[in-house]
Amino acid sequence: MSMLPPVHLHLGPARAGKAAMMRRRYLDLVATLGPTKVIFLVPTGQRRTATLQALLKDSGRTVLWQPQVWTFPRYAEELLRRLRTPARRLTPLQQRAFLERAVAEVRKDGAFAYFTPIADRSGFLDSVADFIHQLKIHAVPPEVFLRTVRRSRPALQEMAAVYARYQKLLAAAGLYDDAGLFWQVKEALAAAWPSGIAPQEVLVDGFQDFSPPQRDILLRLREAGARLTITLPCDPARPKVFAWTMRTLEALRATFGSALVVHEPDPPPARAAGTLARFEQCLWDDTATGQAASPPEAVQFI
Repeated sequence: MSMLPPVHLHLGPARAGKAAMMRRRYLDLVATLGPTKVIFLVPTGQRRTATLQALLKDSGRTVLWQPQVWTFPRYAEELLRRLRTPARRLTPLQQRAFLERAVAEVRKDGAFAYFTPIADRSGFLDSVADFIHQLKIHAVPPEVFLRTVRRSRPALQEMAAVYARYQKLLAAAGLYDDAGLFWQVKEALAAAWPSGIAPQEVLVDGFQDFSPPQRDILLRLREAGARLTITLPCDPARPKVFAWTMRTLEALRATFGSALVVHEPDPPPARAAGTLARFEQCLWDDTATGQAASPPEAVQFI
């Protein structure tokens, strides 16, 4: 483990130049290593499109051959394709059919008394799908959830039974849903990365948080020898403003331990004293005293 590369985490508020820095790094790495050895992970399809357009603009006259810019789900699907994993992705229509079947089988077994009055309503399956999705993105398998709620409320016990039956049906059909995609990757890579599949450099930009399966993929990429460079919109000097991403920072520290090298943002340039400067300080600075400005600089509201 000591021979693995460090993980570099660059912190900074929005519009601090992190995205431009990552694009420059991507182009430099592609020029050195080739396009197949560098991947660029972004949070959404919209961000992927914007990043690709910016890369094409930044590259100038250089030909950008098959840029490896992915969202986590798209990259997970690409890994499964390269690994020749037989499981297939579930369509929304198929997912609804499997949920209906799972609920029907649990009801037939007599383990669905609590939800029976609302089970036939149109929005019920949507609620079940959302519930299962949340469990999956937080990496809670059916058997663990079943044990956890064994002595809990009937509603949770019945949801656990539906979740377990639904997952069993998917496994039997060789299918996976969107949230279960990362499980497929984790199982496919349980032994080792096949030769030539793991990248050498991984750039991760634009995220505010990472689900446990996403952190697990990043960890496995590093274990395969990839060097990770991550950005996070965060400033430890202002923990209240960046409370959400401060939690993400702690989660990344728990994932990578001492391998995580944190690059904190430079302090903002000093500004001339004045009413607007003081207003900005009181609005964004956790350390602001909140004392009123002196009468000559006070803001008057008419």
